[in-house]
Amino acid sequence: MLQEVYQTASEVELTDHLGYNKNNKSDNPNYRNGYNKKRLKSKYGEIDVAIPRDRGSTFEPKLIKKRQTLIEGTEDLILSLYLPKV
Repeated sequence: MLQEVYQTASEVELTDHLGYNKNNKSDNPNYRNGYNKKRLKSKYGEIDVAIPRDRGSTFEPKLIKKRQTLIEGTEDLILSLYLPKV
């Protein structure tokens, strides 16, 4: 579940940065340019995520920053949003 949330969030961050949705045409000279694979460590284990990148190298991810390998705190927040309250 955490992998899917981090993956989707990074895709949305790039879409916001570029200003257009994936597979849409745009006049923006900067465009999607594959992924960088990253292994993140959390208290629930290791998570493999593919962080999207842009051709101009101007994309600075906010949730999972460049060169970040340790996740602290966000995994509990994400799980609390999905788990039912008892």
